[in-house]
Amino acid sequence: MVLHLLMLLTGAHLTPGTDIILKPEKICRIMLPVVVMLLQFSLVQPSTVIAAPLNCGELVKNKCIKCHYETRICQKVKKGRGKGSWKNTIKSMLRHGAVLSKAEQKDLVVCLSTADGKVLELCGMDK
Repeated sequence: MVLHLLMLLTGAHLTPGTDIILKPEKICRIMLPVVVMLLQFSLVQPSTVIAAPLNCGELVKNKCIKCHYETRICQKVKKGRGKGSWKNTIKSMLRHGAVLSKAEQKDLVVCLSTADGKVLELCGMDK
């Protein structure tokens, strides 16, 4: 099958009882783009595509407010809970079924512990 593909790509003809002779440089020139294209498709999968990071407000809306009222989250933001406290909260959320990537977990800890402007806006507070 590979031989037939090479013949097709190179325009070589094979008659019964003869050997096909292809010059290596002709094979490389034709096959290299094909190999590169195949490698690109095999290396890039949907799971490896990196999405643009969400801003803190969107992250809280999409991940926290799905299950909790804003008031519950905002009360804790107003108290100025630290990173350790938010890490524990997020671990608890994961145990209860929340779906968060490692990056989202880290982002949420930073967003909530530093009282990001978008989170404060969501909570109706000024910075």
